Amino acid sequence: MYNCIKLSWPKLSDSAHERILNGFVSHHNSVTQVRKVGNEYKHVPAGENFMKSTGYYHLMHWDDQIEFNKKILEPHNINYDNLKHLTIQQSINELRPHVDIARKLTVIYVVDGSADTVFYATDNNASIGVYSKSALTEIQRFNLELHTWYAFNNSVIHSVDNCQKNARTSLTLNVSGIGLFKDYIDMVNNIENSNILFK
Repeated sequence: MYNCIKLSWPKLSDSAHERILNGFVSHHNSVTQVRKVGNEYKHVPAGENFMKSTGYYHLMHWDDQIEFNKKILEPHNINYDNLKHLTIQQSINELRPHVDIARKLTVIYVVDGSADTVFYATDNNASIGVYSKSALTEIQRFNLELHTWYAFNNSVIHSVDNCQKNARTSLTLNVSGIGLFKDYIDMVNNIENSNILFK
């Protein structure tokens, strides 16, 4: 099974795309960056690194998050209960192979920036952290279409390659945080009719 599956959810408006890009910048004080702290990878305040250094940045929680998300999803009929799980992430340049922190299932919607998402297999059990490509076998490669929703398996080692712009900015719905599906297969089989975001 593919680790990234296109969904039939609706495309957002051009004004929503602009609002997402501007919102990520205007809420920079709430943006975190994944960095290695001791022996662990953690979300820490991005601070002066914001949009400057290669890496992964995430706007997970901010003051007007619910109202912001209502606005970008207009005029669609949406499930307001899960808007707190809808966040904005940005990859600056290429990201090394990794397994995500604290989420195994997401839905991703690329707003701006083209890049390949690559999935890998390893002889060892995958765990949270960063990997060397030389120890991995590439198994799938996707160039996610702009303004399209995808079910995404974050529990498999993956990287971001071949960035065509400095940054790739995306909306992400943390499906793991909602707890509706038991695993990726369950999500893929049932998410289209789940009303998890769109009714």
